[in-house]
Amino acid sequence: MNATADPSGAKLAERGEAPRIWLVDDDPVLKDMLRRILDSQHYAVRAFGDGPELLEALRREPGAPDLFVLDLL
Repeated sequence: MNATADPSGAKLAERGEAPRIWLVDDDPVLKDMLRRILDSQHYAVRAFGDGPELLEALRREPGAPDLFVLDLL
């Protein structure tokens, strides 16, 4: 099995290549819980409270994350 096939992402995280997930949720409790769960699975997680915060980060930082998790309700 190669490092990229590791479902937990642990081997990628060890090499500084953890899949990057950006999370947007306006509920601070839910946002923190989801961030902690994803962190525990060795993902590189950034959490934002709303869409404008996310858009500003996209403008400032080069490269997009591997996955967005968006609260649409």
